Amino acid sequence: ILAPRFAVVQGLKPDGTPKIRAVDDETRSGCNGCCQPCEKLSVDSIDSLVSLMQMFAKATGVLPHLMKDDINAAYRRVPLKPDHRWATWVAFVHHGRVMVAEHKAMAFGSLASVYNWDRIGELLCFLARRLLHIPILRYVDDYFASELPACADHAAHAFARMVRLLLGPTAISESKLLWGMPLEILGLDVEVNPVGIKCKPTVAKSEKWLGQIQQALDSKTLLAGHASKLAGALQWATAHMFDRL
Repeated sequence: ILAPRFAVVQGLKPDGTPKIRAVDDETRSGCNGCCQPCEKLSVDSIDSLVSLMQMFAKATGVLPHLMKDDINAAYRRVPLKPDHRWATWVAFVHHGRVMVAEHKAMAFGSLASVYNWDRIGELLCFLARRLLHIPILRYVDDYFASELPACADHAAHAFARMVRLLLGPTAISESKLLWGMPLEILGLDVEVNPVGIKCKPTVAKSEKWLGQIQQALDSKTLLAGHASKLAGALQWATAHMFDRL
């Protein structure tokens, strides 16, 4: 079974060059239509983080700091069973020639990838809470938590070390391992002070989202894939603390 592969541009890299992602059309190949989800996806929101920080401050009497870790190429770290690989072949054109290749890990564009990663993602949360005693939260492959100011650095590195042991040494890069106060979480600059909690979209994210919305308004076109990605980026706006904008 062959799925056509195509490329999509996902913004720009720090050096200004386009960020390209290869996507496999597993819907066209028929694989997605044969996938029956067995569980409901579960992610944590900004509401969850606010509640966690409130409980943390009440229990410790200290204003918490934040930590976050981001998994690199999450889907590609979930291996496929060898007897399932017959359904994961892809076809693409390379320098005028049609090429085919077999996946050995979950593909981007496969419905099964979403649910298989969700299971792995939840397992990492469970292990971090039980073994490392970190009150970790998760949004897909983004992990974040509140910690004591003196422990945020150590907690971030401890979680990263556990993930690298399980998913490979490149699972979390040093550049995506951050801690402190304030800190960007899910596109928002989150800051805690003695008065309360302050959340504000980062300048870069705001410009990016407004640009995408303006482009859709100008062209009067919003593709399903772009709409889904924009909805995910603006998911924070559905939080209770923002009156579910």
